[in-house]
Amino acid sequence: MAHVRIRKFNTKAMYPEQKLDNDLSMAVRAGQRIFLRGQTGFTLDGGFVGAGDPRKQAENAMACVKQLLEEAGSKLEHICKITIYITDRAYREPVYRAIGKWLKGVHPCSTGLIVNGLAPAEVTKVVLDEESNKIEVVVPDDQLSLAIGRRGQNVRLASQLTGWQIDIETEAEESEKRQTEFKERSQLFIDALDVDEVIAQLLVTEGFSTIEEVAFVPIEELSGIEGFDEDVANELHERANGYLERREAELVEKWRAAGVSEELQAIPGVSHEIMVALGEASVKSRDDLADLAADELQEIVGGKQKLSDEDANAIIMAARAHWFADEPSAAPAEDAGAPAEPAQ
Repeated sequence: MAHVRIRKFNTKAMYPEQKLDNDLSMAVRAGQRIFLRGQTGFTLDGGFVGAGDPRKQAENAMACVKQLLEEAGSKLEHICKITIYITDRAYREPVYRAIGKWLKGVHPCSTGLIVNGLAPAEVTKVVLDEESNKIEVVVPDDQLSLAIGRRGQNVRLASQLTGWQIDIETEAEESEKRQTEFKERSQLFIDALDVDEVIAQLLVTEGFSTIEEVAFVPIEELSGIEGFDEDVANELHERANGYLERREAELVEKWRAAGVSEELQAIPGVSHEIMVALGEASVKSRDDLADLAADELQEIVGGKQKLSDEDANAIIMAARAHWFADEPSAAPAEDAGAPAEPAQ
């Protein structure tokens, strides 16, 4: 008799962050025996139930067990043995109570295990970017899969609960990224300020990441950097401001050459960098800009300037303001107590 395999899946879809390609099933019926895959807080359609609540997760697991058994032509009363895995002894009572309710009168053999390997991933560092509403989470290299979860469910669930975009990376990835950023920022200061590598690296180490920060920071703060004096601070200040003036003139020349209308300068939030990007995308007039959706504007701007959803929407609505400027104001509402006109 052929085995019946229920709810087949491949690990490439279930665990996209892992290099696996295994064909599996949620349940297999072999003659009169039924084998079930272990069930947790994940629903059969990929959702998650009971974050931080072991009782609710156990309830969901048993509901999935019941459904899978029924799909295989069986029921809870036929269960012979169960194995329960928990990550903390404190969860034993709520989990066992939930499972016991589903198996009342069944009397299966039961084994319970406390498994630390199922515990939540250890978090090394959390970096909040409030401007872009993003959270960067750094975990040890060997815990990336645990942190991401099946089909990325841990990340999606956390994003839904917090309302923030969450990116998870390993310590090695984070270290490599920081080193790359350090080199790129150092090179930026070397090229823009015409300074040597030592001065550029000192600026980056002190937290400077843009030419604007060097140009507008108080002289006292620059001269307070170890190895800098007031003369060095003033020179860096002058070079930074000179660079920004030259760059501004170059940007203006670019967007004018692209035929972008001067009226776009009056729209709050539209910088010269954005005007250059708009010109490159053939968005040249106020109406052209007003016709865009926020995500289209973000795509056009790309790496020239980071735009949040809120900022992009604000620019689009400001560009559309002239469409409604000449509309007559709404007529005053009729007195609710006034008699209605008789029907003709």
